[in-house]
Amino acid sequence: MPSTDGVCAFLEGRLCAGMVVLDIGANEGAVTDVAARLVGPAGHVLAVEPFPASAAAIAARHDSGGPVSVVEAAVCDQDGETALYLDAERSTRHSLWPDARLVPGGSITVRTIRLDSLRPTLPPVDVVKIDAQGAESSIVRGGRDLLTFDQPLVIFELWRKGLKVSKTDGWALLDELASLGYHFHPVNARGTLRSDGRIQRFLREEGKTASLNIVAHPRRWPAGRWRHVVPASGCVIAASPRATCRPWRRAPASVPRPRVGWFRMLWRRWRPGPAGFVARSRRPPGSGGS
Repeated sequence: MPSTDGVCAFLEGRLCAGMVVLDIGANEGAVTDVAARLVGPAGHVLAVEPFPASAAAIAARHDSGGPVSVVEAAVCDQDGETALYLDAERSTRHSLWPDARLVPGGSITVRTIRLDSLRPTLPPVDVVKIDAQGAESSIVRGGRDLLTFDQPLVIFELWRKGLKVSKTDGWALLDELASLGYHFHPVNARGTLRSDGRIQRFLREEGKTASLNIVAHPRRWPAGRWRHVVPASGCVIAASPRATCRPWRRAPASVPRPRVGWFRMLWRRWRPGPAGFVARSRRPPGSGGS
């Protein structure tokens, strides 16, 4: 699980009083705590966490009359029950897939619920944060109605190991969100949105980055309640309420440029002449000039 610092930094100064936040896979509640402070008594934060001890700890930190409520369940694409595989060292590494754990520590049976099953009990949702150790694709499939009609910002993790053990195609996950009208930007540890080229490179397995936190936003940016959020420089900014961000497309793999040594670069720029090395002219011979 990556650090939540970038997610919390992104939410600081962007969440407003009265907003509604879903914290899916709340773990120890770091994002829940920040969101509760920012949305205040007029807002609502629903923390959904399958591990009983973690869910109880979040509930104990927040008054029953405050903005935070807790649902003890795992979010996926069906309502029912499933096994939660425990990590013996850290509760943040519990997963619905046994191979996602670092130190195996047994399993328990937990309730499962779909996002669309939660939707009738909630006002329109402004933010959905997902940290589910590989269950992201299943969560999206079970929440298509909520994502379609509420159009919240979605903050989630692409984790190489989680994608592998859950047999999730990262491209397919983003394509499914794109079909619901979303575009994507990675968010760094300072909470800054970056170009979606980093996501493309991650999915092509270029580099050694183990995980990325992603902000998915509706292409019609900025939405009314997110007008103060500054998009990344790689995003086509909505120039008017009718304008939309460019669609997500799978960019072809970049062709690596041949490495050119400094001496060859110098030789291309300069040429030997009667008086030694002189700059190579950029003007075609016989073109004249003033």
